[in-house]
Amino acid sequence: MVLHIGYWHRWMASAPASRKRALVLTMALLIAWGDFVIPAYIYMAGFYFLPIYLAVWYGGLGLTFAILAIAIFTSMHNLTRLLPVDAPLWHAALAYCSLLIVFASFASLMQFLHKLMERVELESQTDALTGLCNRRHFLNTAQFEIYRCQRAAQDYTFAMIDLDNFKQLNDAQGHAAGDALLLAVSRCMVAAVRSSDLVGRLGGDEFAVVLPETSQALAEEVLNRLHSNLRTLVQTFDCSVTASIGAITVAPGDVPAIGKVCEQADALMYAVKGRGKDGVFRTCKNSVCAGPGFS
Repeated sequence: MVLHIGYWHRWMASAPASRKRALVLTMALLIAWGDFVIPAYIYMAGFYFLPIYLAVWYGGLGLTFAILAIAIFTSMHNLTRLLPVDAPLWHAALAYCSLLIVFASFASLMQFLHKLMERVELESQTDALTGLCNRRHFLNTAQFEIYRCQRAAQDYTFAMIDLDNFKQLNDAQGHAAGDALLLAVSRCMVAAVRSSDLVGRLGGDEFAVVLPETSQALAEEVLNRLHSNLRTLVQTFDCSVTASIGAITVAPGDVPAIGKVCEQADALMYAVKGRGKDGVFRTCKNSVCAGPGFS
């Protein structure tokens, strides 16, 4: 049951907006049609909760108001057929108000739950300190980007970035200074890459970047610029802190698991540390790098 609900949610979330609107609107109109043709004593109002829920969750405010209008109008029409001809006016008013309250309250509750779920989902994917992707979300998204680049027959680059001597800064100036540096580094990294690139914090002072659909020459340019910007930035915090970057560029034809790519980039990053830290070491798989090596 849970798997079916999860599949339905993924399908609705990924479907085109026009298809979602058409589905929800058709569902509401079918219920309204049933409200008109089925005898009045068969109450259909409860069936509107499903299209109202779908409209709030996937359709937006405009569609939600449209579905509410359909539900309220047809339900009121059905109530009118049930009310005795000689019923006092306040009886009808009370019945209509109860419908308004029920439908509006349900839509408001769904809206609250939707916002709450969005917030929980965002927090589960975001590093609390830097606002970057956390490790789990970054690796999941990076794997998707790998598959996408392979389908498009494009190179991609995966880079690991580690701050050298970060523990010394924490010990000397305290964790508040360390957190300030990590936050500044995250902003520097985001500013140094394109909006289509992926930046994440894997934990501690270790970060990672994916450059999808990026030529080898452009990847080298981006990484060198990133390293230069980081070198300038970290010197404002502590002259002993530097940045080591290990990166691997993968050409079309090879689809390694993200764990393998991460492991290879990590090994290159530690090779930088072994050669004295503060540098970039980039290699390629299934292709020849433009300007490979240590810098």
